[in-house]
Amino acid sequence: MAKTIDEKVLMEERKTLEDDYKSTEEKIKLIEKELGNLKSNLNAIYGAVQQVDKFISLSKEDDDLKSKKEEKKGEVA
Repeated sequence: MAKTIDEKVLMEERKTLEDDYKSTEEKIKLIEKELGNLKSNLNAIYGAVQQVDKFISLSKEDDDLKSKKEEKKGEVA
């Protein structure tokens, strides 16, 4: 026997759709928030990489200065 579509059935379907809509909307908001957090973490990590690169560069410069001082000491002796 075929089910008739009356106002009650349509209202129940509408309620189900509204609930699905709200649920999906909340999930999107959570994902957007998480995306923002991940982007912040990514920027922080990139900043840390830049800082380490700077320290590496400074370390190489320091090593070069030490080598030049050692060379000069060897020439004087």
